Amino acid sequence: MRARVLNRWRAVEKLVDDWIPRPSVRRDRLFQGWLDLCEDPDYLAPPFDGGGLPVLLVGGVASVPVLFEPMRRWLQRAGCRPDLAPVRYGIDCGERTVAGVSRTLRRMADAHGRPVAIVAHSRGGQFARVAAVRHPELVAGMVALGSPLTDMVAANRVLVAQLTLLGLAGTLGVPRLMSYGCLVGECCQDFRSDLSAPFPSLPFASVYTETDLVVRWRSCLDPYARHEKVDTTHSGMLVHPDVFRILGKELRGMTPTRPSIMTPAAISQVVPLFARGRQTAAAAA
Repeated sequence: MRARVLNRWRAVEKLVDDWIPRPSVRRDRLFQGWLDLCEDPDYLAPPFDGGGLPVLLVGGVASVPVLFEPMRRWLQRAGCRPDLAPVRYGIDCGERTVAGVSRTLRRMADAHGRPVAIVAHSRGGQFARVAAVRHPELVAGMVALGSPLTDMVAANRVLVAQLTLLGLAGTLGVPRLMSYGCLVGECCQDFRSDLSAPFPSLPFASVYTETDLVVRWRSCLDPYARHEKVDTTHSGMLVHPDVFRILGKELRGMTPTRPSIMTPAAISQVVPLFARGRQTAAAAA
């Protein structure tokens, strides 16, 4: 039995690697975008002071930690305390994934003594929105980036076909995968309900692009959110200067309204990209 389950899981891993955009390809594109982003002064020197604000980064389908590395460094430089939610490539059952996001929210809120800001990308916005609806006391506010918030499957046809195959595998018993029950069954009935429920009285912004080729951009227009349009691609939102300017404005608004109840430890200095090379050269000179 165990061997059969492992073989199924390996087959699904190969399916994810072959069909969903490879992390290595996305890493290359991300790095080039990061290089361009490093020319922007607001990225190297964030124009706001996060004051120790904890920020939870929530990824979507095929998300890997390196995709959030530019944002994580920027948040650290701004004096925030970023952490990554355990979404496991964003292809698991919605309810199970939200449970992990909620546990991380509570851990961060307890550790820092204050509510947590959420920045979510793609399907991660669905997990984040449901978690915020269920636990508003843990949340300082939320920013969704290219997230289909009004429709669970508002994706392009290729991605829908890929997710359908993953759902079939999950329905047949492959562990840690979404299933058809997530879409129409009791498994994620509460998840679907909370995804469209009124959002708490907290800052909530949804950033979208009309050139999004992954999700249908109109699905990002959550009726409870403020909408911000940028000119980039779906994945490009993670490294686009305009997105970082929007994040700076939104996070600045979350910091003073939800004050910390404990003094955060000093934030270590984060050296910007390329700075280490310049410092090394200067020392050698």
